[in-house]
Amino acid sequence: MDIDLFPSKHELIDIFESEPSGLDEDMPWYYNQLRFVLKRNESVLEAEIMPSVSDVKLRLHN
Repeated sequence: MDIDLFPSKHELIDIFESEPSGLDEDMPWYYNQLRFVLKRNESVLEAEIMPSVSDVKLRLHN
């Protein structure tokens, strides 16, 4: 995937309304495994994203 086609870090933070956790600070964010958690009432959406390999995992908990 072309890096220009993937949402930027600030766009992902806006979407999930949180900073990613579990980052390796020595590695650029694009090559990290980003973990976001978005909470709405009793629902929780967890997203694990690895931009460099176009891997996205979503989990929804109620």
